Amino acid sequence: MWGVKVWAESGGSSVSGEPVPPPPAPTSVEPTRKSRKKLYALLGIVLIAVLISVVVITFFVPRGLGETIPYGFNYAVGEKMIYDLSMSANGNGQSVSVTGTISMEVLSFDGDNYTINETVSFTAQGVQQQEVSLTYRMNKFGQTTDVLDLPSEIQSIYSMFRSVPGFGSAFNKTEARVGESFQLPLDLGNSTFSMSGTINYKFGEVQNVTMAAGTYKTFKIEISTNDVHASISGVSVSVNMHGWIRQEYGTCRPIDMNLEATETVSGQGQSITIPVSMQMTLRQYIKP
Repeated sequence: MWGVKVWAESGGSSVSGEPVPPPPAPTSVEPTRKSRKKLYALLGIVLIAVLISVVVITFFVPRGLGETIPYGFNYAVGEKMIYDLSMSANGNGQSVSVTGTISMEVLSFDGDNYTINETVSFTAQGVQQQEVSLTYRMNKFGQTTDVLDLPSEIQSIYSMFRSVPGFGSAFNKTEARVGESFQLPLDLGNSTFSMSGTINYKFGEVQNVTMAAGTYKTFKIEISTNDVHASISGVSVSVNMHGWIRQEYGTCRPIDMNLEATETVSGQGQSITIPVSMQMTLRQYIKP
């Protein structure tokens, strides 16, 4: 669940309507403090949505060519993974830099579902932020079945994602093949928030990767987006994203991730483009 579940995330189309082109950006008017809060709140929601789909997705993979990859989470109770996180964003003459850690511990397994605690601590612009911790249940195929202590501010948004194909339905498949691809359509919303578009996935090569935590045999999932648009409280954003995540062969344990996105944000007579970069790397693995 590390991708948003933190946020660790997240990219045929099911867009319900053509997006309204953003108005021209003014050249001399700075956004108000209130509009910036809306802007960055929306950016955070979009990133969380994408990251959820990166790791917590359950899907049907059609037959294809290439090496067979076993798929299914195979965690051990008591194991703990610690990831380094870094993210940067630039827009409207301002830059934001975030660094931190994500700690993921497997608390129990009942034969069908893992109970996992995830704790996120981070520093933004050199200032330590409040630590966030939540506990969730996830089945062996990556579907989140319950979140026990989700922060209230994103509870309603998470509830919407449970109805999206790939989040709310478990396709009980246990293998994929290098070169296969699939898509996750997004079309959801409520009175204040909406999101539509398509996130594309493709299974890449199997390779050994060496990092501080050790050497791992991994498979790669490449990620990109088509026409992903979101809006909240009068602010809209479109996302063009590409990147990848590597997971351990045989366990599906997340090993590292690299995402690059360009987000165009429009609202209150302004439009700005914000490049966003995010990396996550397994720093330490603690055996049970």
